[in-house]
Amino acid sequence: MTFVAPGAPVGTVDGVRYLAIPRARSRARRLAFGGLQVLRAALAAGADLYHFHDPELIPVGLVLRALGKRVVYDVHEDVPGQIRSKHWLPPVVRGGIARGTALVQWAGLRVFDGVVAADDDVAAGLGGAGVTVLRNFPLLAEFGRPGEVPYTARPAHVVHVGNLSRIRASRELVEAAGLIPSVLDARLVLLGTFDDDGLGDEVTHLPGWQRTEALGWCDRATVAARLTQARVGVVMFGPHPNHYAVRSNKVFEYMAAGLPVVGPDFPAWRSLIEGVGCGVVADPTRPTAIAEAIAGLLADPARAQAMGERGRAAVLAEFNWESEFRRLVTLYERILGLPAPQPA
Repeated sequence: MTFVAPGAPVGTVDGVRYLAIPRARSRARRLAFGGLQVLRAALAAGADLYHFHDPELIPVGLVLRALGKRVVYDVHEDVPGQIRSKHWLPPVVRGGIARGTALVQWAGLRVFDGVVAADDDVAAGLGGAGVTVLRNFPLLAEFGRPGEVPYTARPAHVVHVGNLSRIRASRELVEAAGLIPSVLDARLVLLGTFDDDGLGDEVTHLPGWQRTEALGWCDRATVAARLTQARVGVVMFGPHPNHYAVRSNKVFEYMAAGLPVVGPDFPAWRSLIEGVGCGVVADPTRPTAIAEAIAGLLADPARAQAMGERGRAAVLAEFNWESEFRRLVTLYERILGLPAPQPA
C-alpha cells in the first residue's frame, strides 16, 4: 500500500509506503497546484488501484481513469452541501460552486470503478445503486478496554477531539466551559487546531478559556490516552445541512473509550445517542444548553459511567471498523478481478 499526502513521513512505516507532496502555503495554491502534485506522485506509485476521498481530487481521478487506471472515489459527506457552509467562500458564489461540484461529481460517479459512501444518507444522495456504504467507525485495538484510570477517580475533564471552527460551534463550546458551575471543577480539553479565521484568538478572550486546555493537533496514541483520563466526550456542530447526519467518527471513538457523549440536538444525533443511551444532546447554538448538558453528566458520575458503558457495548457489537473492513476488501477484490475467498 502507498499513501500520498502533504507532509507525509519519508519511507515505509508499518508496511505502508509514504509519498509526500509539499504542503501548500495557502488554500489558493493548494487548489491550483495540489492536484497536479498528487497526480505525479500517484503515477510514480504505479498502483493497481487508486482510492481517493478529497473532492478536490476528482479531476485527478478522472485523469487516472482516462489512463486506464482503476479508481475508487470515497465520499465522506454531502460535498455540495458542505460547500454551501464554507465561510471562506463569498456567499454570492457558494451556490454556483456547489452546483458545479455536484455536476463534476455526477460525471465522476459514472466513470470510476467504485464509489464508497460514509453513510446511507450520502449513498442516497449519490443515487444509491452501486455505492458501497463504508462507515468510519473506530478501530477497537486503538481504544482497548477503558478503565486504566477508574471512571470515578478521573478529574472532571471534558474532551473535544477534532478541528475547531465557527460552523462546528467551537466558540459556543468555549463559552459553555465558562458557564459550568465552578463547584464541578470542570476543564475543557481541546485536541485539535483552530481554523485560520481569527477564531483561535477570539476565544482566548472568553471567560471559558480560563477553564480550557488547548493541546493542538495530537497523534492517535495521545488522543486515546487523553480519552481514558476524561469524564465526558463532546462533539458539536452548528445547524448546517451537512451536519444533520451523524458522520463524525469522534462520537464513536468516545463510545469506544467508554465516555458518555454530549452531541448536537439534531434528529439523527438524538436518535443515535438516546437510542443507545450513551449520552445527551444539546442545542449547539446555545452555550447555556451545552453547559447544562455537560454539568448534568459531571454531577452524576454513576449515570454518566453507565452511559459510557452502554456506548462501548454498542461499539463492540456494531459500530467498529472491523465490521466494516470486509466490505472494502470485497469491493477491491471485485474491481481487481480477484476470486472471492471460499468459506472454510
